[in-house]
Amino acid sequence: MVWIQARWRWVLLNLFGLAILLLLLHQVVGGPTNHFRFGNSVPPYGAQAQAMLESGKWSVRFLLISLSMTPMDALFRWRWALGLRKSAGLWAFAFGSLHFILYATETDFLQYGGQLIKEPFLLTGLLTLSILTLLALTSNRFAMRWLGKIWKRLHRLVYAAGLLAILHGLLAAQVSKKVVSLDPSAPQELRMYLAFLIALLLIRVPIVRARLFKRKRKPSKHAFMQSHG
Repeated sequence: MVWIQARWRWVLLNLFGLAILLLLLHQVVGGPTNHFRFGNSVPPYGAQAQAMLESGKWSVRFLLISLSMTPMDALFRWRWALGLRKSAGLWAFAFGSLHFILYATETDFLQYGGQLIKEPFLLTGLLTLSILTLLALTSNRFAMRWLGKIWKRLHRLVYAAGLLAILHGLLAAQVSKKVVSLDPSAPQELRMYLAFLIALLLIRVPIVRARLFKRKRKPSKHAFMQSHG
């Protein structure tokens, strides 16, 4: 009980991620008659298509949450934010994986993957998932010790993953009527995420960083994307 009280934000974040994941899985299993829906689902595409879209958006959202934790700590002295980076990053990977699985099963990716990979929107999506997979697999203390200084540089790829993920969504909205039909506001939402990510990148510019981060922080022991601040 004391442990939960000390880390209630971490518990809340993970319960939130788990609840969303279960709702999306329930939506897939429940089919068109399922009442647990996100957004503006339309009958022609079915529940799996809606879950595929939402899982992709939640992957981006959790990725941005992970990236924003270090600036929140530096700007508002919220030390607890540093403890949420790993969990948020792992949820981004989890929803990204679900997004790909739902897409692969709906499009028979294993059979036609060689042709589909020529599509820019699919290529950016696969690159994003590859980076998130690499970061998730190295999100432990053993990997940190084994990789040494390389680990920190490796986990800075999270910014590339963020840019690629948003680009993937924008390209998918352009080439597929399904995305806009399922959620007409998706392109605008992704542009907002892009603006937010650019702001996070600007914080890394030395002159901006010097003004905002006036004090040095001791290295955190929290793994996964902890170097992106």
